[in-house]
Amino acid sequence: MTDQMQGPIDRLINEREVRALLGGCGRTTVWRLSRAGALEIVKLGRATRYRMSNVQKLINEGIPALPRR
Repeated sequence: MTDQMQGPIDRLINEREVRALLGGCGRTTVWRLSRAGALEIVKLGRATRYRMSNVQKLINEGIPALPRR
C-alpha cells in the first residue's frame, strides 16, 4: 500500500479561527470568500474547515473585493 500524501500536512482551522486571523471579520465575510473561491473549504462530515495555508495566502495577498449579491 502506498502513501497518497503529497507535501507537508496543512493545518485545518475552524471559522472562528479564520475570522480572528482576518482581523475579526464577520461570518458572512468568510462565507462570501468561500463562495467567491478565494477561500477553499474542507468538509469533514458536517464540519467545515479551512486550510491555514489558504488563509495565510489571503492575508499576504490581500482580501479581494467581494460582490454584494
